Amino acid sequence: MLLVMSMLVLVFVFWFSALIAEITLGTNEELRLTPAVRVGFGLLLSVIYFAAVWQVMPMEEAWLL
Repeated sequence: MLLVMSMLVLVFVFWFSALIAEITLGTNEELRLTPAVRVGFGLLLSVIYFAAVWQVMPMEEAWLL
């Protein structure tokens, strides 16, 4: 069961990062980047956001924001 839940978390993080990358990277030069680079950038942005927000508010409110 732990393996299944871990895989679900990884899949969610991947698709969430891809969504963040699609929202933030919109210029023609950024659209030509490989999908791995775009998803990596989305992951970096989401980690920075949650690390910063965790300092000032509860995580439930950060997800809603």
